[in-house]
Amino acid sequence: MDKKSKVLFLALFPSIVAAMAFTYYRIVVRRDYIVEAQTDCDPAAEKCFIHHCDPASEECAGDAVTDTSYYKISRRKAFMIPPCDSGDEQCKPFACGVNEADCEEVFCDARTAKNGDECDDPQQYVLDHPPVPEEESAACDPTADPTCEATPETGTADNGTVPDEATPVAPQE
Repeated sequence: MDKKSKVLFLALFPSIVAAMAFTYYRIVVRRDYIVEAQTDCDPAAEKCFIHHCDPASEECAGDAVTDTSYYKISRRKAFMIPPCDSGDEQCKPFACGVNEADCEEVFCDARTAKNGDECDDPQQYVLDHPPVPEEESAACDPTADPTCEATPETGTADNGTVPDEATPVAPQE
């Protein structure tokens, strides 16, 4: 090796090693990078991306409602994502914290839709899928549910027990 090659090697080799070490530290040790994921989206409240099942590339149920999913894009720093089990419903790894820097949720609009992505319109979704009213709560039956607080209109005692007809009840003054 001539002198110029040695100088060039001695100058470049440490720089390359330092760049590799810094990158390893930043990515593996500090986890300082952005993670992007498709997360659940409420189509009645948010402008979601729409995914229709493609039978050519994935297994579909054959039902349009089941084969349609709604999602948003979430971006978050890797070191802010808690290490938890994805099956745990309490764990929300992509929920941004209050005033969390470098965390965002991207909803579907003309600017963010790419490659023919389809967007949801929440107002139209509510019109097409009216909310199902919850069943009116059944009358409280203290004989079936001991925690039920009965009212005088139901003809039961206030403590949730039904007076036994064979047991005399003292009149209240």
